[in-house]
Amino acid sequence: AFELQHAAAAYLALLAALEGRPRAAVQLAAYSQALYATRNEAREQNETAATLRAWQLARCSLDDATFAQLQVAGAALRDAEIGAIAFGRDDAS
Repeated sequence: AFELQHAAAAYLALLAALEGRPRAAVQLAAYSQALYATRNEAREQNETAATLRAWQLARCSLDDATFAQLQVAGAALRDAEIGAIAFGRDDAS
């Protein structure tokens, strides 16, 4: 109702990174960042910190090309796709 999925995605990205799902983490963080940019909204400091930490953790597991590819894919995600990525059991996303 409040259209806050893009804010929640920043925290879901961090959760995915902490769970050892770097692909999901990058996609979720990129989705969140893209929506903030599209809506021209300012991010809260804690959301920015969650995104940066998720990316930092994911970079330890992914090469640069894969990381960049996942960022592009994440930025193109639609709201309906977020749940499957955020709550998926594996990191095949």
